Amino acid sequence: MRVVVELKKDSIPSVIINSLYKNTQLEDTFGIIMLALVDGVPRTLNLLRLIEEYTKHRFDVVVKRTKYELKKAEEREHILQGLLIALDNLDEVIKTIRSSKDVPTARKRLVKDFELTVIQAQAILDLRLHRLTGLERNKIKLEHEQLIERIKELKELLGSKELIYGVIKNELKEIKKKYGDERRTDITADISDIEIEDLIPEEENVISISHSGYIKRLPVATYR
Repeated sequence: MRVVVELKKDSIPSVIINSLYKNTQLEDTFGIIMLALVDGVPRTLNLLRLIEEYTKHRFDVVVKRTKYELKKAEEREHILQGLLIALDNLDEVIKTIRSSKDVPTARKRLVKDFELTVIQAQAILDLRLHRLTGLERNKIKLEHEQLIERIKELKELLGSKELIYGVIKNELKEIKKKYGDERRTDITADISDIEIEDLIPEEENVISISHSGYIKRLPVATYR
């Protein structure tokens, strides 16, 4: 947006613009207190330190998020590994389940006969037989392979600060792409207010004192 102000011939532009700044919202200023928790303690930070603390926070967020995703991926991979074993021995697994008197017995026999963990055996038992027989081995195998690759990537990420900072950088770029626009404010350390002197035009004056002691000020232009 462009604002045009037309002035009278004898107007002084600097005085007019200062008057607009002081008495209107043509320019607005506001202060901020950059308060943040540093190691659990509230502290007022400068801009550089604020950015550093934010980066540390994002680093912790990415690490915790990655650890959580890794844990879930490993749990799922473990289950899929058990399902693949069951599918490779489907007839024997079904026979074992049907011939067991109860779930605990079936679970123990699956662990013993097929070298499964208790978690894997329980996951197999949680599936009804018709679902177990209907599982597509290729689909399970593909998901299992993808999870192994993802687990490898997550471990590499957790083992490299450089990769973690790369994730932070890419996420900030996405935020900028989604929400960013042209800067509308300037960040300054000090705020310079418009003083009353800024509303008085600068001009040369002649100061005279009368015989009676009166002081008089007249612009030099008066004598020209």
